Amino acid sequence: FPSKSTPPQPKINVVILAGGSGKRFWPLSSQSLPKQFLPLLSSDPMIVETFKRLSNAPFQVRKVFVLTHENYKSWFQSHHFFQTPPFETELIYEPLAKNTGPSLTWVAWHILKTQSDASPMLVLSADHWISPTNIFQNQILDLYQDCLTSSAPCIYTIGIPPTYASTDYGYIECDSVTQPISPIKHFKEIPVLGRQPPFL
Repeated sequence: FPSKSTPPQPKINVVILAGGSGKRFWPLSSQSLPKQFLPLLSSDPMIVETFKRLSNAPFQVRKVFVLTHENYKSWFQSHHFFQTPPFETELIYEPLAKNTGPSLTWVAWHILKTQSDASPMLVLSADHWISPTNIFQNQILDLYQDCLTSSAPCIYTIGIPPTYASTDYGYIECDSVTQPISPIKHFKEIPVLGRQPPFL
């Protein structure tokens, strides 16, 4: 019998946000060593865990772009993991912190400029803990496949169902809470203390 060829895995560019000021996890973190460089939940720094989360995925990591501040250049140069990273990796050192929007706009332009057949872009934070990994990886694949069927450009976000109101986070209101992928109706800014989004 003729063998069935395995369909090629989707190729995805991964952008890892690794800036930060070290304020949220003080005193363990600091401006010179924010929490993504700390081994908080394993023996590896959180940014290394972020890389490992991409291993054995049902998609192919085309290239990893790490966006960080030039103040952290010596950390990357001295850490053994980044001497031979598991994926093709480009470290991009920002001279000034300009927050997420400008950084992602620039790296999207950079990808379009350097890849004639630019692959989709997956944005991850270097200081998140996500488990179990296989469920997260399959969610990424589901979003990729959903995007292929769309007639318009797509931007997706993966949310965590909230259980209480917090003044540390914003909230996403979706059309449906039962469908795995749903259009977003509103993004609710961080609530004022004592109030909560009406849909929580």
